Amino acid sequence: MRRDGQRLYPAGHRPSLHRAGGGHRHRAQRGGRRRSDDPRRRGAGENPARRGSAADACRLGRKGPAPRRGGPPPACGGGRGDRLRGVARRARARCLGGRGAHPHTARPARRRALGQRADLPVHGRPCRRARPRGHARRRADLRDRPGQSGGIPVNVPVAEPAGSPLLENVRVLDLTNVLSGPYAGYQLALMGADVLKLEVPESGDLARQLGAHPGLSGEHLGVSFLAQNAGKRSVTVNLKSAGGREVFARLVAGADVLLENFRPGVLERLGFGRDRLHEINPSLIYCALSGFGADGPMRERPAYDQVIQGLSGIMSVTGSPRSAPLRVGYPVCDSVGGLAAAFAIASALVRQHRTGQGAYLDVSMLDAALSGMGWVVSDYLVAGREPLPMANENRTAAPSGTFDTADGKLNIAANKQQQFEVLCEVLGRHDLPADPRFATREDRKTNREALRDELEKTLRTRTAEEWDEILLPTGVPAAPVLTVPQALRSPQVTHRRLTHRMPSPAASGGDLTLLGSPVHVDGEALVPSSPPPRLGEHTDEVLRSVGYTADDIVALRAEGAV
Repeated sequence: MRRDGQRLYPAGHRPSLHRAGGGHRHRAQRGGRRRSDDPRRRGAGENPARRGSAADACRLGRKGPAPRRGGPPPACGGGRGDRLRGVARRARARCLGGRGAHPHTARPARRRALGQRADLPVHGRPCRRARPRGHARRRADLRDRPGQSGGIPVNVPVAEPAGSPLLENVRVLDLTNVLSGPYAGYQLALMGADVLKLEVPESGDLARQLGAHPGLSGEHLGVSFLAQNAGKRSVTVNLKSAGGREVFARLVAGADVLLENFRPGVLERLGFGRDRLHEINPSLIYCALSGFGADGPMRERPAYDQVIQGLSGIMSVTGSPRSAPLRVGYPVCDSVGGLAAAFAIASALVRQHRTGQGAYLDVSMLDAALSGMGWVVSDYLVAGREPLPMANENRTAAPSGTFDTADGKLNIAANKQQQFEVLCEVLGRHDLPADPRFATREDRKTNREALRDELEKTLRTRTAEEWDEILLPTGVPAAPVLTVPQALRSPQVTHRRLTHRMPSPAASGGDLTLLGSPVHVDGEALVPSSPPPRLGEHTDEVLRSVGYTADDIVALRAEGAV
């Protein structure tokens, strides 16, 4: 083993330390060659002889990653080294090719970006045409649009990022429906992945028919679909037909990731079980997201969010002792399950990039929900205390909950002794810290209802907004309880550019506003690269990219394969 910086690598080997794709600065260092001019990245115009079939790729032996070209970079020294004291690790990273690298120690010109597997050179990207993704595909008319009806500001300009999208050149086949799977695929699309949404001809994703706008649902553009599928390309494929299965096999051969949320065994019965998929593409990351996982006594049961909320115990701790069990007001299990799948895929991509090895990821929504409950579950597992519904109270502290004011609700979380004392001082209730019922944290937890009554006597003299302004400079965590429209209009959400306006794919035209990613990359918000697709909008385009001719496509349509 040899040490390089803070990491250990096998002797004679060190993986490339760079972000996928590089940025403008590094293109200049490579002589200004654009991605579309790179012969290794040509699309439909490349020499077909250089592309092997899926079967050819399966016969290729697996090879480890190539050693870094040019050997280790020279060490930084002299006066520059004197300036690196105190930040040695970060400076070391920059010298090895990170942002701001010295021109003489920058990464080599010829390098493999994430998604370009050196060990599968021919089938990894069959006939893919060069096309910008992520921020680069964002249309100019998405910027600086005026505010829209509903009062949600969406006109904050978004600057172009300095680097490439994090998942550039990663192709994802998204076979998912409704919410948990599409949400996972949407997170990957926001990070720059090329997500192909494979749908059943004529009907497509069930979410196309769901949502609060009947007109859009009638166009197979239901609000539920629009919310999670921007930045994807829609391809219709009938896996029950021979032609459709051949199309799917070609797509699998050129993919990095396959994501599905069928019940366990469905894809296998269609002829594409785990072993078959990895026979076609040994480097494939196959992520199966289901309600209960691929094994166990409940594996065959259908599951939606509310079913998982009930089986996980979430409903039992939601509400008050009188009102529980209650469903959480949004599909939390779908969201948590989707995030777990996206995280697992991103992790597997790191290994795939480093070693070329594929992965099988079995994600259970039930497991993800229990894991996401955190302290509620740990209190039982570790301390043996059964979780109970406590309405808006915090079991670990008091006063910590939701309180009445003159015009609405105010959340206060004075969990520390000092915060409680400051709260009492601001409210002018100097008697409360001296009251033996409220002297310590445990005393306050025991007498939380009495403490609430005392605090609300004063809190009801002002509005929630007034108390928010008064408490803000004191360090006591507090804020009004908002509605969803109020939250979307808040200065913080507006500043973070979480919502994005783009052209609607509906026949009536107009615009729609969608949520982006909660993550900013290099200081920039992640914007959906394109509007949600109409059903099958990109079928011909994608079929051509994997070698089908116009006549072939006509025949596939006649067969009902696409």
